[in-house]
This record gives sequence, C-alpha cells and structure tokens, in this order.
Amino acid sequence: MAGLDMSSRSQLDRGHEPVRQSTAEVLVIIAICVSALYAGSALFIPLALAILLAFALTPAVKYLRRLSVPKVPATMLVVLLFLASVIAIGTVITSQVTTLVSDLPKYEQTLRDKISSLKSIGFAPGTMDRATETIKQLQNEIEQEAPSTVPVAPPVLDSSNARQPVPVEIKEGPMTPLQQVTAVLGALLSPFATIGVVLLFLVFILLEREDFRDRFIRVLGTEDLERSTTTLNETGGRLSKYLFTLTMLNAGFGVVIGIGLWIIGVPSPALWGLVAGLMRFVPFVGSFIAAAFPLILAASVDPGWTMFALTLGLFLITEPLMGHVIEPVIQGRVTGLSTLAILVSTAFWTLLWGPIGLLLALPLTLVLVSIGRHLEPFAFFNLLLGDQPALSQQEAFYQRILTGATDDAVEQALDQMEEGETAKYYDTVVRGALTMAARDADRNRFTDERMTEIGETTKEIIDLLDDELPESGAEGVKPNVVCIGARTAIDDAGAHAVASLLISRGVSAEVVALRNWRSVAELAPEVICVGSFSSRYRLQYAIRNATRAWPKARIIGGWWGAVDGQSPNEPGVPLSKIAEVVGSFEATVDACLKYVEPVEKADDGKTDDAKPDEKAVVAA
Repeated sequence: MAGLDMSSRSQLDRGHEPVRQSTAEVLVIIAICVSALYAGSALFIPLALAILLAFALTPAVKYLRRLSVPKVPATMLVVLLFLASVIAIGTVITSQVTTLVSDLPKYEQTLRDKISSLKSIGFAPGTMDRATETIKQLQNEIEQEAPSTVPVAPPVLDSSNARQPVPVEIKEGPMTPLQQVTAVLGALLSPFATIGVVLLFLVFILLEREDFRDRFIRVLGTEDLERSTTTLNETGGRLSKYLFTLTMLNAGFGVVIGIGLWIIGVPSPALWGLVAGLMRFVPFVGSFIAAAFPLILAASVDPGWTMFALTLGLFLITEPLMGHVIEPVIQGRVTGLSTLAILVSTAFWTLLWGPIGLLLALPLTLVLVSIGRHLEPFAFFNLLLGDQPALSQQEAFYQRILTGATDDAVEQALDQMEEGETAKYYDTVVRGALTMAARDADRNRFTDERMTEIGETTKEIIDLLDDELPESGAEGVKPNVVCIGARTAIDDAGAHAVASLLISRGVSAEVVALRNWRSVAELAPEVICVGSFSSRYRLQYAIRNATRAWPKARIIGGWWGAVDGQSPNEPGVPLSKIAEVVGSFEATVDACLKYVEPVEKADDGKTDDAKPDEKAVVAA
C-alpha cells in the first residue's frame, strides 16, 4: 500500500508539472503581448478602433447585402456614411467650442457672485478668504524660492589660485517661421493621419471579413471545423449586434441630453450631448464626467440656481433610466463582464493607451470575454474577466467547509436555494462537496483529525439549514431508520444529511457514528441505512457486516460518491438481505420510505400491513 501511495503521489506530481509549465508559458505570452501593445500603440490603437468599428458597422453592411447590393459598394457606402457622420460631429464640436470660448468672459461675473453666495451660506465668515490667502502666500513663496536660472556657485580658488568652471545655461532662441509652420502642420496632420489609418483598416476588414474568419479558424485548428465555424459566427454576430445597439443607445442618450440642455438654456447643448454620448462608453465615471461640464456652465450662466437644479435633475433621471430600464430591455441585463473585471480592464487600457484606452476599455474587454466563452484556447479570458462564478456551487461549498466558514456556507446556500428546494440542494451541492472531500481523503490529503473537522463542520451547516426544511413532528420519536456512515467522518456527515431529509418527510431517524454501531441493537430500527462516499467495495464490506450484525433489519446501501454514468448496482460481491443500493441522498430517502411509514400516517391508525412484503427485498 505504501508503494502504491508513493507511486500515485509521484504520478500526481508529474501530472501537475505540465500545468505549471503551461501557466508560465501563458504568463510569458501575456507579458510579451502587453509589451507589444504598449510599444506599438501607434499601430494597435488604429487597428483596435477599426476592429470595433467593423463589428459595429457589420450589421449595416449585411443589411445592404440582403438588399442585393454588391459587397464593395455596400462596404464603401457604409464607410462613407460613417465618415460623413464623423465630419458632421467634428463640425458641430468645432462650432460649439468656438462659440463657448467667445462667450466665457460673459459668465465670469455670475460665477464670482455664486462663489460669494456660497461663501456667505455654506462657510464660516472669512473661511474662503483665509484659504485663498493661504494659497496665494504658498504660491508666492514657491515662486520666490524657485530659481529663474541654474544657481551659480561662488568662485572658489584652489591652491593654484585658479577659478573653477562656472555652469552656463543655454537657452534656445525664438522659433523661425518655418519651424512654427512645421509644428502647426504636425499637430494638425497627426489626427488626420490616425483617422486615415483607421479608415484604411476598416475598409480592409469589412471587405475581407470572411477571409479573416477562415484564417482565424485555421489558426485554431480544423479538427472540429463545424464547431469552430458555428462558434465564431455566433460570437461575431452577437458582438456586432451588441456594439451596434450600444452605439445607437449612446447616440440616443446624447440626443436626449442635448435637447434637454437646449430646453433648459445651457449654452452649447449639442457639444454636451456629444460628450454625454461618448462618455457612456466609459464605465463608472463616464456619466460623472459628462455631467460635470454642463453643471459648471449652468451655475455660471444663471444668476440663480434654477438652471443648475434642472441640469442636475436631467442627468439624475436620464442616466438611471437608460442604464437600468432601457438598456436591459433592449439588449439584456447581462453584459458578460464582472464588476471587478470592468474596473481592472478600465485601469489597464487607460494606463496602456491613455484616453483612447479609456473609451475602448469596455468594448475591447467584451470582445475578449466573448471569444473566451466560446473558444477553448482563449477560455482564460472568460475565467478572469467574465461574470460567471469561478467555482461551481459544489466547489464553493467545499471550499467553505475546508475553511470552517459555516456562516458563509449557510449564507451561500440560502442565496442559491429557491424556496422549498432545500432537499434538492442537499442532494446536489452538499453531496457533491462531500464527494470531493472523500476523494481528497482517498488520496491521503487529510489526517484523521482534519477529516473529523470537515465532518463536524458539514454537520453544523446541515443543522443550521434544517430550519429551511418543513417541520414534520418526527423528532423525539423512537427511530424507525438508523443512518450510519460506512467508514469515515465524511460518511457520517452524509448520514446526517439523509437523516435530516427523512425527518423532514415525517420519518423518525437517528444517526449513529461508526464507533457506536453496537448501540443500534438497542434502537431496534426497521431500516438501517449504510452510506459511503468511497469506493463501492468499501460500501459492500460495510453492508455485509451490517447484515451479519442485524439480520432482521432491512439494509439500504447508499453509494453517495457515485459520479454521473456510474451505477451503484454494478455486479460485484453478492450481498444478502439488501433492499436496494442507491446513489444519491434523495434515492436513499425514497428507498427508506418503501419500508417505513411517516409519523403522520402511523398516527392515523394504519398498520404495518401496508408495508411491502419481505420478499420484495432485492439482492444487489
């Protein structure tokens, strides 16, 4: 046995080694990709913009194709309409900014009056004056201490009476007209060059969309061509629909904000509507940024507070209405991203690409999660960033058992259980968690003390959850069923769960620990339930011993560690006088109910004649 244990452990260690290697390889690949994205931002930013725009514009191209428009004209028409929209938006922004800048001096006096009113209402007399004066004094001290030139050390004579070199500051002269023109042209041409590269990528991606899809499938492998093609088409279609719908919703939100600000009388309403529509792409802080500028402007324009209050009310009404009512109705409540993932991805893309990364953070992360959800090589994106639980219900319950977090386990169970589904929760989640514990115990990962702790923790959780089971009045009655764990404390915890389920069904039941088997004879139960999470052969051994010890009782075996596809009635050592061998908590309870009457029915005067004939006992 020791040799087998050492061999299994060495195989287990060798089995984990490739996982460590693959994890290290993934981390290295991620580091290389991040470095490449940062170093090649001048190329990757236009490419990312083009890919996202291609996803958003693909529904329009497909619509034109369904109208029998050829691919090239349909693509060019959609791109030209998009370019015209961008030019129109740019013209509006330029016009609005020019008008706003020219009108700003008009609002200076109003803003001064507002500050004076705030000073008299919200602050103690002289508080703002003292704060302003302190800031001015600090600024003056900084300006006085800051040297205008590099400090020059006093001349020092050495032994040869020679002066040390004096530091000299070289200042550049004024720029020549040619240099000024070059600087202005460089500043103007840079955004136009970026727009041109984005449009070039966009046209190419839209025209060669099918070719890109085929090449991507080839990279993934053609072993399962049908699944890869279907998955990629569905992923692309969903992303295109989501981004197109999100763009339309944000544009509609900007239009509503612009019209509302125009009705209120805030200057440059079209500009702030555009800003509001764009900022809705920025998670968490986008709405605050969009509302800040109109609120400041409203406070500067109106001598009173009416315009400010109306502007604030406009954003307080429209943003929750859009985010919590309109968006969920139109495109569903689930975006597939966890809150933590949105925060981390926003910080990551902002640090990587600056303001453009802030705007692209949510769409880019959504693309990665959608690909990872459907394509196995990229599944880690869905695991790290998706909103699906990282652990299954059974795994989460087992983790809380290992840490002894009974309160967390009960809270988790109450959150996951629907009303009246406690028995189902026992049979799926609790049994699944104990099965994992039994497998770890079979691998010698637990000491006897640790196994006892796990069993006691599970029993405590079951006792706390018993309040959710229906009351039956079976407590305190001489037990008709005795539940026994076949071997370990984990088996005892399973017996405890079955006893709780029996009591909730009106059957008097009691749990007897393995070390107290002799006390079963004093209880004289009608049915003895022996259960185990270990191998079927250990269960067979326990049942044979129970059959010899209590030949008059009906024995029911519960192989609670059976996995899907395994039958508890596989051929094995023949067992005598066994009613059934079952594979779940619920099946164990049903088997017991065939041979005992619930307390309520026994009180109605029914006799044992209704019980099945002893010949119905099935030998495994």
